[in-house]
Amino acid sequence: MKTTNFKTMMSKNLMVVSLSAFFLVITIGQALASGKTSVYTKDNSDLSIVSVINPGTQPMSITIENDLGSVVYYTKNNVSGSQYFKAFDFSKLDDGNYNLRVRSGNKTLVQSFNVVDGHANMNDQIADNKDVAPTFRFKNNMLKLSYLNLSKDNVEVYLYDNSNNLLHEENLGKDVSLGRIFDFESAKPGQYQVVLTVGDKNNYTYTVNK
Repeated sequence: MKTTNFKTMMSKNLMVVSLSAFFLVITIGQALASGKTSVYTKDNSDLSIVSVINPGTQPMSITIENDLGSVVYYTKNNVSGSQYFKAFDFSKLDDGNYNLRVRSGNKTLVQSFNVVDGHANMNDQIADNKDVAPTFRFKNNMLKLSYLNLSKDNVEVYLYDNSNNLLHEENLGKDVSLGRIFDFESAKPGQYQVVLTVGDKNNYTYTVNK
């Protein structure tokens, strides 16, 4: 995880932790070799189904991790056979972006999916390349921003105080899986606005009350 200090932000008593050190991202829906993956929530159910077709000929290792690649929620090694299916209850996971990572020999698949209210939503939105709104979560003075950039447009983030003064701006790039954590622990009490822009198509705004 890379930490970046911004002088202009430190003068405002606000620190930004940059989470740009992301792992390998493979185009959504694209699989290496013959491998394919899917993550979907069953109708009228709280269970989400993970299905994998082995991308190689060797046993698989299967991991579900957060969008930073730093927290592993599930892992299973030496999975034999050409296919793998398992039902998961994601109700205890925070809303946000996650990754299903599959390795077989020297071949790797990474499939991103989004969890909202415990439901994994990938198939319809990703297959149709629709826009998926970013996830903002503010807790214990930490704001986590996650975004699935399915269109691969350029994404930028802006942070303003209550007087509309620009505290921070950053180009997040065009990767599929993007995220940042803003630490408001030392920030002055008040209201802040976070604006995420996606190309020239969409602007998303989130208000932080500290």
